[in-house]
Amino acid sequence: MPLIGGLADARWRDHREAIKEVGVNIVLSTAPIWLGCIFLWVFQKFAMSVGEVIIRNVENGELFIYATSIVAPLYYFIFKENESYQKFPNAGSFMLISAVVLLVGGCGFAVTRLGTVLGTSFKWDEVTLFVFSLVVYLLAIIVVYLAHVYRNWRETGGAAAFATDTQDFVAAFNREPKP
Repeated sequence: MPLIGGLADARWRDHREAIKEVGVNIVLSTAPIWLGCIFLWVFQKFAMSVGEVIIRNVENGELFIYATSIVAPLYYFIFKENESYQKFPNAGSFMLISAVVLLVGGCGFAVTRLGTVLGTSFKWDEVTLFVFSLVVYLLAIIVVYLAHVYRNWRETGGAAAFATDTQDFVAAFNREPKP
């Protein structure tokens, strides 16, 4: 099954490290959003709910930009060739879904700005735009998380252990017998 088929081979450690890596990335990269929400909430003298503040802060498609930026680095480590590791599991599926996120995110954000650039009155429905950009961003986060799990498994988990065992066996097999 694409993307999740190899998760049975991943260890809890691989998941835990992926949660840390992706979590820190999300918290730090979205600082403009959550800091903006805090400032907006305070300057509005707490007149709006936290949910309203969040939606108001990202209602113009900003999550499309975050979706594309979080997915882009995957191409590097998915296709990074290492002699001692197995190939990245489901690389084609990751590439395809990442490309969809990049295209939808890039086009989605471009369309939100189209009215301003062309001077037309085109405007998305704010709720639809928010929900669509949120779905694209959440899809990007899931893909990035799964890619990090597989990368951790490949570099420090089962794949790395298999590669080391194989190399040790070949080295032992190729040793010349002592006289």
